[in-house]
Amino acid sequence: MKKSKNVLRIIAIIFLLILIGVSSFFGYYFYNMKGIDLKAGALTMNEKSALTYNVKLKNRDYYKQDSNAYLTNFIDEINASFNYSTTFSNKVKGEYSYYVEGLLKTSVENENQSILNRDIYKSEVKKESIDGNILNLSDDFLIDVEEYKKMYDELLSNYRLNLNGELFFHVVITYNVFDEVIEKSINQKAELTLQFPIDQETTTIKTSPDKENVFREYKETPSEHESIYFVICLEFFGAGFLFSLIILLLVIEVANSDTEYERTIHHYLKKYDSLIVELKRLPNLADMDVLFVKSFKDLVDASNQLSMPINYVEIAKKRESIFLVILDEKCYAYKVKEK
Repeated sequence: MKKSKNVLRIIAIIFLLILIGVSSFFGYYFYNMKGIDLKAGALTMNEKSALTYNVKLKNRDYYKQDSNAYLTNFIDEINASFNYSTTFSNKVKGEYSYYVEGLLKTSVENENQSILNRDIYKSEVKKESIDGNILNLSDDFLIDVEEYKKMYDELLSNYRLNLNGELFFHVVITYNVFDEVIEKSINQKAELTLQFPIDQETTTIKTSPDKENVFREYKETPSEHESIYFVICLEFFGAGFLFSLIILLLVIEVANSDTEYERTIHHYLKKYDSLIVELKRLPNLADMDVLFVKSFKDLVDASNQLSMPINYVEIAKKRESIFLVILDEKCYAYKVKEK
């Protein structure tokens, strides 16, 4: 009986856990949709970006990006190219701009803290208008490594410290567009980076990885609908909390549930503690006259009349026990079994 009840409890717990997962999912879903009007559709933006470069060594032609490392003193210049595009699912109007900035960062050797950051380059800000579904821009910029290496060497001589030096070039792209379908302005900023150390004999050039991201924007829900979403979220999260409490109660029941057999044994051991002696193993009863009494009270009466203790042995753990009163060749017994 106990096993069947516990099996049912465990099945109920699993079912409630599934309900908690479902409630949490929909509660989180409606919470995120709280400010969204699905009837108006959505604006989907597919963004792609890439930054590549070619390296020109002194007195040589450009090398493609295939090489992993270069001798720093042999680099003359780097020609970097970038492409950034965004495809809009709806027609939009607005403006985008971009510029390139360069930075020389220096820090004391074996320390992470920068002591000097010098702006070494900034291009003009280029602006263009958007009236359609596609934003697509490509451009390149030249990095005069030899000139920036001289700046770094000058810092070394001025500060007379062992300085780490690294060049950073950032392509900063921003746009602001308006979509009439969702009646909303979208502001977006992207940044592509090229960096490499110039304080080492051999340098490795790193660039931002090529990216492809998808964003979605929705029309905002009218304020009068906000309370509806709030109530829906509250119902789902409240149901999840209620299911959690029920699971807690079921777990406690499973942990504390005793069979009738266990309750009976516990009752006898507690009530007749002064009469009962617990044995590790069953005595040899082969040559004894064993008499089984009808009730435990009869066994207690026999114990009192014979002035002998009641011996208790658990034959099968949590399944079967026997109580014995032994005097010479006679044995009075009472057996308790799991039903």
